[in-house]
Amino acid sequence: MSQVTADQYLQYIALFLALVEVIVGLYILVLNRHHSANRHVGIFLLLSAVNTYAVGMMITAQTAAQAEYSAIILAMTTSATEPLLLVTSISLLRPQWLQGRYRWIWYPVYGLALLPAILTGIDLLFGTRTWYTGIDADTYPGGFLISPEFTGGNVSSLVRIGFILCFIVIFSLLVYIARFDNQSTPKERKLAWILLIQQFATGAILTYFAQVIQPSITILITNTIFVLTYAFAAFEQMISERSKQSGSLQNRLIVVILIVAIPAMVASTAFIVNHAQRILKDSNSRNISTLTDQLQSSTYLWVTSNQNLLKQLATQREITSMDVARQQALLEEISSSHPDLSLISSLNLEGSVLASSGPVNVGTQVDLEWLPDNDSRQVVHYQTVLGAPFNQPSLVSSVQIVSPDRKPAGYLMTVSPLKTISELIGTGSFGENGFTFVLNAQDQIVAYSNPAQIRDVQILGEYPPVVLLRQGILGPVGFNDAQGQMWQAKSGLLGNGWAVVAQIPVAELEAPANFLIRMAWFTLATAILILSTLSVLMIRQSIRPVRTLTQVTSAVAAGDLTQVAPIESEDEIGLLARSFNSMTNQVRDLVGGLEERVSQRTQDLEKRAVQLQVTAEVAQEAASIHDLNQLLTHTVNLISNRFDFYHAGIFLIDGSREYAVLVAASSEGGHRMLSRGHKLRIGQVGIVGYVAARGDPRIALDVGRDAVYFDNPDLPLTKSELALPMKAHGQVIGILDVQSVKAAAFTDEDSAILQILADQIALAIENARLLQSSEDALKELETLYRQQVEQAWEQRLENTIIAYTYDHMGVHPMPGRTDIEVSPQAQEPVYEDRTLCLPIRLREITLGGLELKRGADDPPWSPEDIEVVETTMKQVALTLESSRLKEIERKRIQKEQLISQISAQTQSALDLDTVMKRAVLEIGQALKAEKVQIELKDYDLAVSPAGNGAHE
Repeated sequence: MSQVTADQYLQYIALFLALVEVIVGLYILVLNRHHSANRHVGIFLLLSAVNTYAVGMMITAQTAAQAEYSAIILAMTTSATEPLLLVTSISLLRPQWLQGRYRWIWYPVYGLALLPAILTGIDLLFGTRTWYTGIDADTYPGGFLISPEFTGGNVSSLVRIGFILCFIVIFSLLVYIARFDNQSTPKERKLAWILLIQQFATGAILTYFAQVIQPSITILITNTIFVLTYAFAAFEQMISERSKQSGSLQNRLIVVILIVAIPAMVASTAFIVNHAQRILKDSNSRNISTLTDQLQSSTYLWVTSNQNLLKQLATQREITSMDVARQQALLEEISSSHPDLSLISSLNLEGSVLASSGPVNVGTQVDLEWLPDNDSRQVVHYQTVLGAPFNQPSLVSSVQIVSPDRKPAGYLMTVSPLKTISELIGTGSFGENGFTFVLNAQDQIVAYSNPAQIRDVQILGEYPPVVLLRQGILGPVGFNDAQGQMWQAKSGLLGNGWAVVAQIPVAELEAPANFLIRMAWFTLATAILILSTLSVLMIRQSIRPVRTLTQVTSAVAAGDLTQVAPIESEDEIGLLARSFNSMTNQVRDLVGGLEERVSQRTQDLEKRAVQLQVTAEVAQEAASIHDLNQLLTHTVNLISNRFDFYHAGIFLIDGSREYAVLVAASSEGGHRMLSRGHKLRIGQVGIVGYVAARGDPRIALDVGRDAVYFDNPDLPLTKSELALPMKAHGQVIGILDVQSVKAAAFTDEDSAILQILADQIALAIENARLLQSSEDALKELETLYRQQVEQAWEQRLENTIIAYTYDHMGVHPMPGRTDIEVSPQAQEPVYEDRTLCLPIRLREITLGGLELKRGADDPPWSPEDIEVVETTMKQVALTLESSRLKEIERKRIQKEQLISQISAQTQSALDLDTVMKRAVLEIGQALKAEKVQIELKDYDLAVSPAGNGAHE
């Protein structure tokens, strides 16, 4: 196996880098093809992969034809790199610039990226040489060439100017974003700095390092930098904008696997096939060369042996004596020991047979062409004979016989069938159609392995491999035969001018390689199919539990807690499903418990709501009833009916606070207790007495076990009891007692709610009592007030009747008694004969009356007239009362003024006599009394034992 050269290693590196660029570019492009940055970076990396591949293929090129294909690709792609880098950088840093209404500005940049490919295509089609000029086969040294050496057309300078302008724009844009743009985010600045460093690095490598190292290495280094930089930028962008990635996860995973695996598999297969082809080609060359060398060696041995035999025989005395008998004996002896010789004969100088060991008769004349020239002493002459007299293709070997006196005496001739020679020297076919043959110096067949190929050919001087052989080209060489079939031949040349040739059809020679190629690509296709199928199945198998789990999760989230995630494996997904089921079970148990508690709580709340509603209704109805007995009776019945209690009763504390007296009950037993005047001693008898004494509620969940419970024969069905204090102003005024036929029928919540009801009842009772007291007091006050007012009016009108009349002459007083007939108890007006009499009443006191008369021509009194008069009289009564009160107030004021005046006069005196005189004077004048007498008397002074005096 040949050693791998440095160029081959470099080629492998280039192909590997191209593979990486293809995989990364496809991955970025497919993962989010809708994003502008992904599209540009992916296309740029794919273009770079094509460029890198072309570089790798040109590295090992030996001829211009081999480098032409790579040169065309490099002409299309190398100058397109910088324009595409410009729009790719913009798509990473300012993608909105490529999408706005000014996106047309960048169309020339896209056109500049496509221009080299367009120009190269035109040059290839029409031979214009505007851009691509091709590789000169005469001057091509082999290996890699830089782009300007085959892109020096008429517009090449313009294309390169556009290339430089794109570089300047990229540099300026990156500097602006990294350093001066205040709107750039820290992430954008970081990316701009990375791209800027990449531009500096690649520019420095292409400008300076290309002078030190191979140009192909600099291009591979720059392409590597491009891959690392833009792949990093694209991945950063995809990570930051993961929310914009859409599509099925299953499809994305399948595509990612295939775009990573398939290019790697194709590249690996191509590399292996190419390497295998090279190995098989080398192996075939070595095999045919080995076969040729072996044939050459065996031919040389046979020729040497044959020559030595002839030369030795030609010097034997039996032969040189030219004695026929002696020659015949020796020839028969030699023939028996050399079966490869079908005939050994001695001939005279005229070519007539003297002695023979074979079928040729003595005296037979042979063709002198079979014999050597007279001057070719001890030189073996060979002649191929295809027909008679030997009836098979044969080789005639002859040498001159020299007499003892050194003169030509005759010839010694041997005949060997070519078939025998072929067997002896080892000619034969190889492969299915390959064969070998041996030529003498005259290009005549000496040995062969395939007579069908040369049966009509005796001299092969025009046969292509023989022509090349005689030109010194031993091969392997390829040629086409007369039928157009391609052969590959390898020749060998012996020192005596003989040659050996081995040839095989190219199709057969390349059959193993072609079979390997077909099998490799078939295996690759099968592997890709299997990989695709297995990827789909595996990812679907992996995603299906996730999808199922997602569906189950959605169902659970929607409230269906009966869903269970199937556990199909023991990997992470199975563990996730198991954990999810465990969580669902816990949630189900929790929700079930919560539902049960919620249901119970709902029932409790409904019960509480009903209780509160009933409490409000009881309180509302109780507040509307002012009669205490009616209030208590209605309340216990309402409580018993609404709460479904066996018994409800209200006890009130008596005035001595010694007994709790049953005042209202809802049950029949309670009615019997009411009829007996049932009461319980406070603090001594039953739960009611206990609560009345302590003022705290008490629940007997099982009256049979409650030590305080009073076993009442009137209520035999009671199983549980609740007694609640009814408090007013902090003092227990009664007990609300409720009983149920169910054990443990009451809870603390029931007690709290019913306590509210008990407090409402207590308040209603207190209000009823206060209302009753207020009404009694009001009635008493009204009675006293009416008596006072009546007495005051009687005193005011004791000897005086105030009466006035109105006629057409005006208002006139009426002295004496009037003839108005109004009873003091009159409540309604009296209407007779167009005369209307109405009482003047003030608080049920008749102060007087009003008589109205109409003439015969006047209309009768209507109800509206009567209503107006009644209303007016009510106002008149109030006005009279107001006037009386003002009159009383005026007299009081006058009295106080008189008293004040008298007091002021008496207080101005300085001695007792003067005080007495002034007092008598002022009182007499003020009261207009005829005689006023004032007298002071002596009183004894009593002194207490303690010495403190007191006047009586």
